[in-house]
Amino acid sequence: SENPVYYVQYAHARICSVLKKLEAAGVTFEGADALDASLLTDPSEQALLRLLSAFPAEIAAAAEKYDPARITRYVIDIATAFHRFYNACRILEADPAVRQCRMALCLAVRSVIRNDSSIQTKKRGPANRQAHAFAHPTYLLYHIRQGNIYP
Repeated sequence: SENPVYYVQYAHARICSVLKKLEAAGVTFEGADALDASLLTDPSEQALLRLLSAFPAEIAAAAEKYDPARITRYVIDIATAFHRFYNACRILEADPAVRQCRMALCLAVRSVIRNDSSIQTKKRGPANRQAHAFAHPTYLLYHIRQGNIYP
C-alpha cells in the first residue's frame, strides 16, 4: 500500500538520476529522428511504449468524460511500467543505438509525469509544489483545452 504520489515522484527521480549519469558520461540524446524503435524488444520496453502512445487518447478521454482522476491513474500506470522497464533493462551500459531508444523512453516518461505534476500543482500555487493525487475537473479541462499539458 505505497502512496502513489511518492511512487510517481520516485520514477521521476530515477529518470533524472539516469539522465544525469548519461550526461556525466558524455551521452546526449540525438533526437527522435535517430531512433530505431525496432531495437526495443524487451517486453517491458514494449509495454512502456504502448502506454506512452496512449497519452493523447487518455487526455482526450479524461476531458470528454470529465474524469481528471483518469490522468492520475494513467500516470501511476506509466510509473509502474517505468519501474519494470528500469529493473529489466540496462540503460547506461546498453549498445549506443539501444541506449538512445531507452533514453527516449526515459525522456517521454519524464515529460508525462511533469505534465501531470504541472496540472496538479498549478492550481495550488507556489506554496505547495509537490504532486498531488487529484486535480479539480474544471481546472484540468481548462488546461487540456488550452493545450498546456501536451509535451
